[in-house]
Amino acid sequence: MVRRLGRVGAGVLMADLQAAGRMDLAGRLGEVGVPVRIVAGREDRLVSVRKARILGERIGAGVRVVEGAAHMLVWEAPEIVAEEIVEMARRVDAA
Repeated sequence: MVRRLGRVGAGVLMADLQAAGRMDLAGRLGEVGVPVRIVAGREDRLVSVRKARILGERIGAGVRVVEGAAHMLVWEAPEIVAEEIVEMARRVDAA
């Protein structure tokens, strides 16, 4: 994972982190009009499991916590992310 981040460049990474720190979309949560599933890493230091669960409650989304993973779930637990995408697609298709 660190090697992948290194390819991005420090300036891009810093700008991304600063932008994320300034972003506050809490007031727009009521606008979510599609099914959502939150997948959170137990070790995530940017978005805690507690915050993921609060978000899930506010938008009516289920939350799956991945043990041993942090913020980069696509890299850390790609199989779990894929499972969640497939399951969400099935639910949407069945609706």
